[in-house]
Parts: sequence; structure tokens; C-alpha cells
Amino acid sequence: MFKIFPATLTADRRKIPLIKNWAESATTDKEQIALWQTLYRDRLSFWGIPTGRTNGIIVLDVDVKGNGFKSVEQHQLIIPPTMCQRT
Repeated sequence: MFKIFPATLTADRRKIPLIKNWAESATTDKEQIALWQTLYRDRLSFWGIPTGRTNGIIVLDVDVKGNGFKSVEQHQLIIPPTMCQRT
């Protein structure tokens, strides 16, 4: 399980954390997560996942609409089979 933090979307669809020091405060603690869910229930839009050392993951954001896969090919990047998320 990844460490997570509560986050929301603004009216103009920006993603923002609901807590300060979100990267350091992200947790897998079920009690803390339940508390955040209660505290932010009306504002909670999604759970954020810090990348880097916190969760040991690196993210490559490929903009499909902007020919992102062509850029990957041009730089001869080899992307191993891995988890992915469409947004």
C-alpha cells in the first residue's frame, strides 16, 4: 500500500492537498486516513500519492494529446511493463 494524503479539486480543476506538509504527512495508517476522511468528507475529492522516496516510485507523465509517445520514441526511452493510470 502506498502512503497517501487527502486532496481536492478547485473550481478551476486544479489538484491541491488538504493538509500542510502533505509529502511528509502522507501515511498508510488506517486510523489517520479514517480521521482525514471524516474531517474532509465534503471537500475530499481523491487521495494523493507522493512520488519519489516517500513511496519509492517515479512517475513519467506522457501527454498523449501532445504526441508524448513520439517523444518517448525519439529519446529511445525503454519503459518496462509497470503500473499505469489514465487521467
